[in-house]
Amino acid sequence: MRDVTKKQLSGQMRNWNGLSMSS
Repeated sequence: MRDVTKKQLSGQMRNWNGLSMSS
């Protein structure tokens, strides 16, 4: 896996977690 892909996935997971917590 490339660093960029890993960073993107990490960012997405963080966003999803943030949305879940907000809901």
